[in-house]
Amino acid sequence: MGLPAQSVPVHSASAGFDDFVASRPDEEAWELIGGLFVMQAQPTIPHSVIASNVERLLNDGISTSGLDLIACREVMIDMSEAGIVGGGNYVPDVAVLDEADLLEGLSRTGNCLLAVEVVSPSDLRILTGTNRPKIDVKMEGYRNLPPCRAIITVDQSELLVEVARRTEQGWSVTRHDAPEDEIVLADFGLRCTVADIYSRTPALRNALGSDPKP
Repeated sequence: MGLPAQSVPVHSASAGFDDFVASRPDEEAWELIGGLFVMQAQPTIPHSVIASNVERLLNDGISTSGLDLIACREVMIDMSEAGIVGGGNYVPDVAVLDEADLLEGLSRTGNCLLAVEVVSPSDLRILTGTNRPKIDVKMEGYRNLPPCRAIITVDQSELLVEVARRTEQGWSVTRHDAPEDEIVLADFGLRCTVADIYSRTPALRNALGSDPKP
């Protein structure tokens, strides 16, 4: 998520990200991306539906597989270990965490095992102060975060799911754009179709040319 590039507020990271966020209204959500303070745009309802679908599919799979993990919406991820110049605090739409790491009062974690980003049009715009789209900058950060083993990006507007997996040879990416395409991440108990991820969204209705009831 994010505002159009020309509207993204920019501040010095040295001003203190935590102090800045504490000074803002509760309804605002902010990320620290390469030293820039970036306000997240209010997500559309289809965006929220997709994120909720993914969270549910992951937690159902985690529970069925008996894994000590948990999928959470909009958790702040401390990107210190990713070596980002200027620092980073990312907020993926869904993150999978180790349940044992959850402590009372925890407001952020650096131990993100899987990050999910639902990509909206604003994510494809150039991030202020860079020559790259916001989503590209965030993807690079997740790939450089040692605990992160997988990244899922889901296009908000049309059927397109990309799954990146960390392997011994580097990152491997698969692309899925048909409703029946199966997505499997055994380490996270996930086994679903693209249609499952887009359930009850305009993108799936448009792809099927009818009003599906999956």
